[in-house]
Amino acid sequence: MTAQSKTTRQIQTGVVIYGSVVVLGTIVFQMLIVAMGWLAYDISRSPIPLGIIGLIQFFPSLLLFLVFGRIADIYERRKIVILARLFTASGSALLFVLLSFHQVSLMALYFTALLLGLANTVEGPAAAVLLSDIVGVQDLARSVARISSLRQLAKVAGPALGGLLYTIHGDGIFCFGIATLLSALSVLLLGWLRIPEAENINPRNGVGESGIFSGLRYVWRQEILFSAMSLDLVAVFFGSVTILLPIFAKEVFHTDAFGLGILRSAPALGSLLMASHLSRNSIGERAGRKLICAVAIFGIATCVFAFSRKLPFALLTLMVIGAANSVSVITRQTLVQVLTPLSFRGRVVAVSQVFTTAANQLGDLESGFATAYLGLFPTVFLGGATSLLVAVAWFYLFPKLRSLGRITPSLLDQNDEVSHSDLYFSLRGSRI
Repeated sequence: MTAQSKTTRQIQTGVVIYGSVVVLGTIVFQMLIVAMGWLAYDISRSPIPLGIIGLIQFFPSLLLFLVFGRIADIYERRKIVILARLFTASGSALLFVLLSFHQVSLMALYFTALLLGLANTVEGPAAAVLLSDIVGVQDLARSVARISSLRQLAKVAGPALGGLLYTIHGDGIFCFGIATLLSALSVLLLGWLRIPEAENINPRNGVGESGIFSGLRYVWRQEILFSAMSLDLVAVFFGSVTILLPIFAKEVFHTDAFGLGILRSAPALGSLLMASHLSRNSIGERAGRKLICAVAIFGIATCVFAFSRKLPFALLTLMVIGAANSVSVITRQTLVQVLTPLSFRGRVVAVSQVFTTAANQLGDLESGFATAYLGLFPTVFLGGATSLLVAVAWFYLFPKLRSLGRITPSLLDQNDEVSHSDLYFSLRGSRI
């Protein structure tokens, strides 16, 4: 066997293991979120604890994203992901034990949410860059789309499985027990993963900025990256309806935990179909305009969902929301990988992750409190309308994003210069 064929086989094996780990991790997370959301609303009968769970998940990302982005550029990424999966397994095992003794409470749910937030913060940068370590940059865009398809498939199966397991026992103990076992399995798979030889990840190779804030400075100076990330942040912050689905399931559609799982699966099914399409046919030309249009469609579909009174119509609307969001996610992830030098890609991925986490978790908090004071349907409609307005605003505010064509590795060379306002971050020679 030649060295080249051996490397090719190693890459293929690595992609299979990486994809399996992504699927297992996503299924576990979706199962836990469904079970925890249903349990929290069942205990409190209020939307506010649902928002608090989202806020608590955001804390580790807010406080530690720069640190773990830096760590992902220095230490072995596979071991970092293993550590994150152990945090997830600990959270699900805790709830399993507490439910076994009938001692579960909102505080236990909040603590588990903190562990999940910590796991996501630790894993995010390392797992994202790990894919480029395995496949290299040339096949990265298509690989991102394929992994995204797998992730969306898991997001379809995970909530439905979580809801089904919750319904079987009635208190979620089966759901948390299976989640613990699947987390342990993903740790075993990561132990078998071997990375092909690649560029040295030493952050001093080829890049002058090695401090933990260099990723943040880099994103600020790159108009395309900053505008794509901020567009997603603001649109999802106002337009996300995911945290409110337990209320829709109980109060509007009068269904059980399995019905909630189906509702949570619908956006993922739409995302899966779109990601599958994009894995065969890339975004192509006019990527910036397609990204902005996808966010606009996301907002419109959210407004329509506010008027849903029948479950089949709601599922269809949620699928459209998921498909539109998939275009945004894949485009943003590809831009981060293509426009960032390998030597500090982990730190830039960490910045991207905190934007995404802020959008989702702080958006959950906003939705929970807005629903408590404005009501369910006005909150959803106003959120969707705001997302639509944000898409229109970004079209005019960021001309480089609007004019972005095909996403290729050559974009990195074209975007070396500062794109906007280096006034506040003129610290290129600093080491923080």
